[in-house]
Amino acid sequence: MRHIIYARVRNLRRNPRYLILMLVLPIVFTAVFGGMDAGQGKALIPVVDEDQTALSAKLVEELQYTGSFAVRITGREDLVTLVRENEAEFGLIIPRGFGASLAAGEAPQVELVQVKESLLAMSFIGVLRSSLQRVAFNAHIVEASLEVLKREAPITGHQVTGFQDRVYRLAAEKWRDALPVRVAGRVFDTAKSFPYDAKGHASLGFALYFSTFTIIFALGEILEDRRQGVWNRLLVSPLSKFQIYLGNLAYAFVTGFLSITFLILVRRFVFGVDWGNNLPGVVLVIAAYTFTTAALGLLLSSVVRTPQQLQSVVPIVVTSSAMIGGLYWPLEIVSSRTLLFISKFLPQTWAMNALKDLVVYQKGLEAVMLPVAILLLMGVLFLGTGLQLREGQS
Repeated sequence: MRHIIYARVRNLRRNPRYLILMLVLPIVFTAVFGGMDAGQGKALIPVVDEDQTALSAKLVEELQYTGSFAVRITGREDLVTLVRENEAEFGLIIPRGFGASLAAGEAPQVELVQVKESLLAMSFIGVLRSSLQRVAFNAHIVEASLEVLKREAPITGHQVTGFQDRVYRLAAEKWRDALPVRVAGRVFDTAKSFPYDAKGHASLGFALYFSTFTIIFALGEILEDRRQGVWNRLLVSPLSKFQIYLGNLAYAFVTGFLSITFLILVRRFVFGVDWGNNLPGVVLVIAAYTFTTAALGLLLSSVVRTPQQLQSVVPIVVTSSAMIGGLYWPLEIVSSRTLLFISKFLPQTWAMNALKDLVVYQKGLEAVMLPVAILLLMGVLFLGTGLQLREGQS
C-alpha cells in the first residue's frame, strides 16, 4: 500500500499545479463573495445642510442615531453626482429656513433628490418623518422650559444656550430610552430564522466544494493507470487488489483532509473566521466527509471509462450537488420542497449542516453524531458500489 501512496506523491511533486489551484481558488472566492455583505443594511444617504442651524444639526444627529443609514454630510454638487452615478439611491437637502420654520411651529420643508422611486426611499421617508417629529417635540419642550425658567430666574447670553442644549439632550435621551408607546412583541416559528454570516458560510462552502475536486481527481488517477497499462502491471505485482484500492483511497483521503485543514487555517488567521471551540468535532466531520468523497470518487472512476470522461462528469456532479447541498447559499432560504428532499441524499448537505452546528451555533459534539454516521453510511455504499463496478470491468 505504501508503494502506491509513494508513487502518487511523486506524481504530485512533479505536477503540483492542479493542487495549488484548488487551494488558491477557494481563498479567492471567499475573499470576493465573503465580503459582499460588508456594509449591507447601511445605505449611503448624502445630506446637504444648507440651514446650518442647531435644529438642522439635531435632525442629522437623529438620522445618524437610527443606525439604518450611513449619513454623509456633503455639498449639493457631490450629492447630485452620487445620486446620478447610482452610488446613492437618493439624497437629502435641508434648505435654509428649516430651523426657523421648526421653531415657529410651522411644517419644515426638506428636499429629497432621487432618480427613481424605490422601497428604500419610502423606508427613509418614514424614518425622516419620525426624526422630524422628535426634533420638533424636543424643540418645543426646550422653548417651554426656557419660558418657565425665565419667569422664575431670568437668564441671558451663554446661559440660555447652555440651558437649551442641556434640556434638549435630556429630552432626546428620554425619548430614546423610554418612548411614550411601548410595543410588546412575540416571535413565532423561530426555526425559520437563522444567523447568517456571508464570510463564514463562504469559508465553509468553498472549502468543501474545491476539496471535493481534489479528492475525486486523486482517485481518477486509476483511470490514467488503466489507460497507460500500469493497472495491469499492478495486478500481477505482489500487491493484492485490496492493497491497491486501499492505497489509492488513503492517498485521496490524506490529500483531501490536508487541503481542507490548510483552508481552515487560512480562514482562521487571514480572514478571521472563528471555527468555534469544538475542534475535535470539526476534525471528525471533515474526516467523515473526506472519506465519503473519496468513496464517491472511486464510484465515479468506476462508472466512466477514460480520464477525459471523468473531467467532464465531475464538474457537473460536484457543482450541481454543491448548489442543492447548500455550499453556495444557505438551505434556510430555499423554499422548494423537492430540492430540500433531494438535498437529504447529498453528502455536502450533511457536512455543511454539521459544520454550521459546530461553528455557527456553537453546539456540542453530540449534535454531529447523526450527520457523521450518515456520511459514513454514504461512504460505505459508494465504496461498495464502486468496487463492484470496478471488479465487473476487470
